[in-house]
Amino acid sequence: MIDYYNSHSLGRIWVGWDPRILNITKISETDQIIHCNACILDTNDQFRISFVYGSNDDKLRKALWQSMCSSQNGSPWIVLGDFNVLRSVANSIGGCPRISSAMEEFNDCLQSSELDDLRFSGLLHTWCNKRSNGYISRKLDRVLVNNDWIVKFENSEVIFLPPSISDNCPSVVKLGLQGIKKNRPFKIFNFLTDKADFLA
Repeated sequence: MIDYYNSHSLGRIWVGWDPRILNITKISETDQIIHCNACILDTNDQFRISFVYGSNDDKLRKALWQSMCSSQNGSPWIVLGDFNVLRSVANSIGGCPRISSAMEEFNDCLQSSELDDLRFSGLLHTWCNKRSNGYISRKLDRVLVNNDWIVKFENSEVIFLPPSISDNCPSVVKLGLQGIKKNRPFKIFNFLTDKADFLA
């Protein structure tokens, strides 16, 4: 399980995982994306994971799209974070959303990178301005995966939780690894030892 928490107000990204299950090492980073390799320790399954905090400036985000497009290499890949752009006007409530060149560039990047949204539950809109007058909510935070990820982790999903102090929703990625078994302590009911055929 990977927890991802993005806080605009605090200016930080928090990513958590159980180091007994998952080992993550950084490959490269820019001011908008961190690319990493990850390994599930129990199964030795490996994948790539990229953490995104897209710029508010459409022009600066072009560097993010270039980094994502050049990172496709045919292995399971998950990309998560705040992209600061909509995929479509249907991903917004309030304000005056319109189809923009920024949306088109984002969708072109996803098509070129062969990425799409991971199955999700919880909140649809992951960001809101928290205003009573002029309320706006949008789906700016996403968890994207490629086809190799879906083949490898077919039961994975993401849950978008309600926001707390941040204007963005935290998300929890469940890898869906039913095959991983943890060592459990041996347990026995004491009354069984009183049975006549217990030793047999």
